[in-house]
Amino acid sequence: MNILNKSIRTCRCERSEAIQPLENASDHRPRNDHLPLLFTRDNKGTTAIEFSILLPPLIMIIFGMIEFGLLMFNKQVITNASREGARCGIVQQSPNVSVGAIEAVVNDYCLNHLVTFGATGPPTTTVTPGEKFPDPLTVRVEYHYDFLVLPSFVGSLVGGTDLVAETVMRME
Repeated sequence: MNILNKSIRTCRCERSEAIQPLENASDHRPRNDHLPLLFTRDNKGTTAIEFSILLPPLIMIIFGMIEFGLLMFNKQVITNASREGARCGIVQQSPNVSVGAIEAVVNDYCLNHLVTFGATGPPTTTVTPGEKFPDPLTVRVEYHYDFLVLPSFVGSLVGGTDLVAETVMRME
């Protein structure tokens, strides 16, 4: 038994000498001596600062999508208004529908469907009438779109845009 105890003791001693306990656990952490103490002490408020940096571009992107959607919607409205005016003008009637009546149809359609928030006036309608069956009737609608959601940012850069729709149909 003495021999066995001696070998165990020896083994334990050799092992304890080989693996030394850490004197200070902080010695093995990554060192940030090159950074100022301001950045190494605490990370509180980092999320708030990152959010405040990302919020303005995020809002600009969201409102830009809304603005572009309104622009495309109004473009579709004036296209449909020119089609409605052309349909009204090409039907066979005696006498033919007057230019004023076609413009009234276009203006009524635009008044009921355009999203303007009261910012601009009605669109400009130009009608080139046809006289009889094979002649074409042309209805052109022009509308100046002022940006609604981001007027101070986008409006100062481009000053709005002109939307134009033209429909040509043959007289019946």
